[in-house]
Amino acid sequence: MLLSRLQEEDGILIKEMRNHCRYLTGSSKAVKREIHQIEEDLSKHSSPPPNMSLQAYEGLKCLLLKKLQGLTKQMDEAFTTYRNVLTDPTALQEEIEGIEEMEEEEEEEGEIPLSLDETDSDDAE
Repeated sequence: MLLSRLQEEDGILIKEMRNHCRYLTGSSKAVKREIHQIEEDLSKHSSPPPNMSLQAYEGLKCLLLKKLQGLTKQMDEAFTTYRNVLTDPTALQEEIEGIEEMEEEEEEEGEIPLSLDETDSDDAE
């Protein structure tokens, strides 16, 4: 009975890890889309949203870059932890590899890279 309970908990844990990976990936993509939109607006010299100055719009971009950096760090830590904790490391391997492949494709397409050196100076504050 204890063995079946352990196996059940193992399955639940893997599902939760998978959901966490998907959440982090989805959040990262959403932030990247917002940053990309702001960069497009700024490069086209189009006006920022109503009730927002140009400086505020650029500040929003900086905050989103910082958020993306935090999400990327969380993703790296989660994937590393999940690989080390699982008794069957292949349980999430397809999920993690799929996410890593999507990131590589985005970088090749010229989208925002996951390593952001621009915000490193903000960490000291």
